[in-house]
Amino acid sequence: MKFIHDRPVLTITLCALAIHGLLLYAYGPIESPDSKRYIGSAEKIIESNFSLRTLFGDSEARVPASYFNFTFIVALAKLIFGSWWKLAVAWANLAFTAGAGALVLTMLRRATGNNLVVLGAGVFFIFSADAFIWAKFILTDSSFLFTVILFLYAAFSIFPPDGESPHSTLGWRLALPTVLVASLFHRPTGVVLIPLLAVVLVSYPFLSRVTPGGRRGWFRMYFALLGLVGITATAVVSYLMLLPDIGLQTDLLKLIEVPRQFYRTGIVIFARPHTFIEAEPGMGSYFYLTWVRFLYFFAIMLKGYSLKHTLFNMIFYIPLYTLAAVGVLQIFRANSGFSPRQKWLVFLCTNFIFFFAMFSAMTLIDYDHRYRLPCIPPLITLAGVGIHALLGSRRLTGRADKGLAKFGLSGRRNFQRENN
Repeated sequence: MKFIHDRPVLTITLCALAIHGLLLYAYGPIESPDSKRYIGSAEKIIESNFSLRTLFGDSEARVPASYFNFTFIVALAKLIFGSWWKLAVAWANLAFTAGAGALVLTMLRRATGNNLVVLGAGVFFIFSADAFIWAKFILTDSSFLFTVILFLYAAFSIFPPDGESPHSTLGWRLALPTVLVASLFHRPTGVVLIPLLAVVLVSYPFLSRVTPGGRRGWFRMYFALLGLVGITATAVVSYLMLLPDIGLQTDLLKLIEVPRQFYRTGIVIFARPHTFIEAEPGMGSYFYLTWVRFLYFFAIMLKGYSLKHTLFNMIFYIPLYTLAAVGVLQIFRANSGFSPRQKWLVFLCTNFIFFFAMFSAMTLIDYDHRYRLPCIPPLITLAGVGIHALLGSRRLTGRADKGLAKFGLSGRRNFQRENN
């Protein structure tokens, strides 16, 4: 019991690896239609003896740069493990997913100092089937998840703890652009981190110096502005989708060709016709379609889901979304008792989720909500913050500590909150 309380991140990570490792052993690795492109590119890497000059210089041997990192992992697995390479990739995917969970739980622990909160959020992580289900597939999802969560961890870490010099976080500041570039070579969706980096670089200097009252006002103003930016971006994308082919540059035409087809056919969720909208080509209808997609990005009940699937989603996502909403609201409250670093964590996770949701709304929501995966760990983090807020009063925390004292434990360990 004491080990679990004192080392919550390690406990949750080991439990997740054990449970989902057994499931991976039972089902084994799986190839999907998309896996073929990575396998073919991995074979090209092996044939070139891992020569980057050949891979990027020879048109016949060329490997897509936007998927290079994962392709390289597959190539290494084939070279080292031979016929067992699929299992090796699947276990690597599992480790990447567990690693992403360990990073967000570590952020939560560093922000709140409350091990009980970490354990509560960890329960969500262990049962996040939508996160672990992709580990067994030969796909980029799990390793990309780790990459973007590492970016989020670095962004959180640039905000020093109370009393420490900002220079102590210089390494994490340098890590931000490095991880961003790595994400761009892992999957095209890495472009989402570019506006997030801009937000971090602009917001951090201000939020680290402003007074508590000014910080609350700034949050309100920022999120109002973010909403306006989202509306403007939706209008711009709707306009681009309506442009005629004539006169468009080839590169731009290739970039918008597939999304434009999805807009023209009114696709909300790919391959789920019951979600489609009959949208006549026009700014208004495309604008409406984009925001319908945004809402569907967070959907937990869809026609075609089994009863078991629907019940599990309701049991998992309704508390998760509710607690996450409680966590987000704390940055707007005058008496939340949250420190600047805790609010920074909420601010980052909220922006992260918004940007990924908007990107999917403007491009594609996959049949099985696969592209929601990067948002699950930040949602769990926000839920943990919500738990912390609900347990934040001295009365509730005192009761929890009395109960734990019977086992020689404490709900708070040498943690001082800065009331603001």
